[in-house]
Amino acid sequence: MDNDTPGVAELTLKEIRTWPPGLPIFGLMTPLPATPLYKRLEAAGRLTRPKHWQEFIPFAMAHTPLKMSIDEAHNEVRIGWANSYSPEAIEKAVDSLNHKPLGYRINILIARLCFRGIYFPQMRRFAWLKTILENRRTIFKLIKQGFGGGLHAPSVATEQVTEHALKPSLQPRPVACPHQSRLSSVLYSGCCSGPDGAVVGALCASFAARLATFFCPRPFCLSPLLFLRLHFLLAL
Repeated sequence: MDNDTPGVAELTLKEIRTWPPGLPIFGLMTPLPATPLYKRLEAAGRLTRPKHWQEFIPFAMAHTPLKMSIDEAHNEVRIGWANSYSPEAIEKAVDSLNHKPLGYRINILIARLCFRGIYFPQMRRFAWLKTILENRRTIFKLIKQGFGGGLHAPSVATEQVTEHALKPSLQPRPVACPHQSRLSSVLYSGCCSGPDGAVVGALCASFAARLATFFCPRPFCLSPLLFLRLHFLLAL
């Protein structure tokens, strides 16, 4: 935005870290044709690519920002994505849901791996393999928990917490399909947050939501290993 200055990415990340884990999307202000913004920037001589929609370049400025350079704006976006979808950030997001059933944590892992591809190229098999290897610690942790208690089991770190340790007002409300309930709200908000990569984000959200819908009615506990393998193979 025009009032943003260098360092806005870190300020935004600082606020996001106080929220429940979601799927943050970072983008640049895009002057679409025939809009008041486009006309204002055109009149000010700030458009650098007046026909930017004819040669689409993801996450590239089409005008000169007001309080920073184009390179600085690109760097702020890169900082936002890199700090939100690094292996450490993904692991932290998954671990923050340790009080939730395992299905919640699998959903946020798969969703984060998918949404990571909006900014970082991962359309090829090698890129996906590299991403999986970088996040192997989190994946193995979920697999271990899955074999220990199934999709609906809390993590080992929180399974000692009983109903007597929680106040009635703080106890989680049961839902018919916890995986789909959490996933649909988080993915929908993430897909509508940024102009760039919206189609990719919507496809990822739809795919992950369909997986959750397919597996939720099953009476048996699906192994997280199989769940992740199905996602990985279908994504290729």
